[in-house]
Amino acid sequence: MPVSAAARARIVFDSERGCIALSSVSYGLFYPLWAHDATDTDLLTRVTGDVGIDHLTIPVVTGAHTAMHFCPLVQSNLFATEGGWHYPPHREHYRATDAKVRVARWSGSRNMLERVCRAAEHASVPTVFRVNLRAIPLVTDHERHLRMQNAWGDDLAFGGLCPLNPEVQELLHSVMQDLQPYGPDGFELVDWCCDQPILSGVDRPGTWHPDLELALETCFCPACRQVAVMGGVDADAAARSARVHAGRMAAQERPADHSEPSVPDDDILWEYRQVRQHELVNWLERCAESTASDRLYLLHDSGHLPHFDAPGWQPLVRVGGTLLDGTSAELLAELEEEVIGALSLWSWQPQFKESSDLVRTVSEAVELGVQFFDFEGFECAPEEAVQWLRQAVRYARRG
Repeated sequence: MPVSAAARARIVFDSERGCIALSSVSYGLFYPLWAHDATDTDLLTRVTGDVGIDHLTIPVVTGAHTAMHFCPLVQSNLFATEGGWHYPPHREHYRATDAKVRVARWSGSRNMLERVCRAAEHASVPTVFRVNLRAIPLVTDHERHLRMQNAWGDDLAFGGLCPLNPEVQELLHSVMQDLQPYGPDGFELVDWCCDQPILSGVDRPGTWHPDLELALETCFCPACRQVAVMGGVDADAAARSARVHAGRMAAQERPADHSEPSVPDDDILWEYRQVRQHELVNWLERCAESTASDRLYLLHDSGHLPHFDAPGWQPLVRVGGTLLDGTSAELLAELEEEVIGALSLWSWQPQFKESSDLVRTVSEAVELGVQFFDFEGFECAPEEAVQWLRQAVRYARRG
């Protein structure tokens, strides 16, 4: 029986035993299609040869993105896209949804995804597709009925598409079906969680008080209300409760302990959130069962992890900001506490001060049980980043 692409990617040579063995840890590179377009395969050749990565994580559907490249292989330093589908979609897969599929302008009619997948297959490197469907301005601006709404009935600031809306779920299902012919080894869904805005790093109303933020950002769109009513919860009463609690907390001082947000002591608001979360988990489980992929991940920023387990899906933590001056210890402590098996890290400064910081963080994360890594920002970094990443991966494998 031939060895699968995923298995081939985990084959390593054990120098002490003089034989090959399967590694349970997969070290991957976040690899944008636009970077491949700008380097004409040179970047992919460099990472598969010099670093020896185990998988490529390719953003195929995204929101707006801007990057400044310092990689010597990239021909243009500045790249910007309004987001959308970064490959030519097959329209027949989207007949069940009224939402318009919008292709990112930079890609035009070219199929850069097919080109990258062929190169990855030639290098025996499996691919994982990252889908950030909720954050596409070209969709959210034109399909306003699919957006999250607050308890006052207004569009939620930076809310994006609601993951409980049946049309949004059907759109995601169509995307995943559309991508199956490319043979992905897995999928990453970005911010696929109830009541979570798509731009967690942007200053939004109420962010100075965690409980106020939660009350303001609980979604009360028609789809969420319908789910609640079908679950036996009075959605109108829950909305009134959210408005009352928001008004009270707006007059309070900022908590000194920067505590995590918690649902106020209100049974109906708690039930409203719980019944919707339960429905989302059930849908994610059905989605996983219908997807012929080995790896399925829910990608969220560190500090914004959803408080639920979805069968078939693993939590993937994306670490933002910097880990300078020893704060990587805090990250590792969080990994140990949450028992997280997948991690997305920056591969260069400013997240790491020097290569030894990256090496130590990756090795200790493996010891804590992390078995899947995405290294981001590589296409933007200078030549020295190759050495940093190579050291981190090789040292962790030896360990």
